[in-house]
Amino acid sequence: MQFSLKKYLFSFFLFIQVSLLMGQTDSSVLKIQTPQKDLIDYLRHYTKSKGKAPDASMQVGKLYRTYLPVVGYGPAVGFVFGGGISFSSLLGPASNTHISSALLNASVTTKEQFYMNLRTNLYLPNDKWILQGDFRIMLYAQPTYGLGIHKNESDSGQNMRFNYLRFYEKAYRNVAKHFYVGMGIVPGKINHVISSSFITDANIMKYASDKHFDFICISRRGGGRVKKIFGTNTSNLILQSEVPVIAVPNTYRHVKIKSVLYATDLSDLEKEMKKVVEFANPLGAEIELLHLNYPSDIVFNSKVIENIIRKFPKSHIKYSLENINLLYNLVVNLQAVIKKHKPSILVMFTD
Repeated sequence: MQFSLKKYLFSFFLFIQVSLLMGQTDSSVLKIQTPQKDLIDYLRHYTKSKGKAPDASMQVGKLYRTYLPVVGYGPAVGFVFGGGISFSSLLGPASNTHISSALLNASVTTKEQFYMNLRTNLYLPNDKWILQGDFRIMLYAQPTYGLGIHKNESDSGQNMRFNYLRFYEKAYRNVAKHFYVGMGIVPGKINHVISSSFITDANIMKYASDKHFDFICISRRGGGRVKKIFGTNTSNLILQSEVPVIAVPNTYRHVKIKSVLYATDLSDLEKEMKKVVEFANPLGAEIELLHLNYPSDIVFNSKVIENIIRKFPKSHIKYSLENINLLYNLVVNLQAVIKKHKPSILVMFTD
């Protein structure tokens, strides 16, 4: 599954970075060949100021701060207001230690967006360790226009909201001259995405298809008697979505999935069974194949079912063929079977 709510996706990577520090002329590492000047120096020169110039050298261990306002405008964000703080410090001898820096900024926009970011580059004494971090919190809202080239230029798009948390940290260890070995941790979390649309099920199907999700998971509620098992939006998704749908009752409480009831009309048994097995095996769940016989159905040879089941020797599969009660519709019959077998999950396929 591409992502799970309230679960972090951790990806660890090990890599080697060769830093070509030779030839660099960082003023904090090598002897300054050309005097460094900034805006204040030029103002002092042209105004003929006779005051004592500030000391440009950095003291080891001292923290230096600079406060920065953030004001701007962009079509996607509107007006932006915020501020930032730049930190710098020398954590080791100036002769062989780079200056460490960090930038913290936060801003809000007139389009209901909040953004906070902390980026760090820390050089420990003698550059033995380099630590790089990127931490972000985003409470965001922005329009989305979908994919493709046939778009109406006047289309205002769909408003999409999401919360995003990023925590990236990488560490490099100097193992030889100009040679570092590093490791990083890159967890990321998307808390929720809200995409507004008048037709809910169509919007969900488009979003899941565009993002190439493996499953759609949706709460089962509403819909009245005809769609009592699944609900209105869920029923439409099940009937029309190309992405498999997991419908969860709104009263569901988390328990281990031990059994899967697979209801089938036997029209494409082997292909469907393969997909059911791929879903159930990682969960360690047993599978029960169910077919409800109508009087008008052609009698199906049970040996055909058994031969297909034998093609999945690593799965625990059993089957049952039951006659449907014509006094009730399919929904009521399925509810009776669910009540009798008490499966953890019901699997069905649509055309």
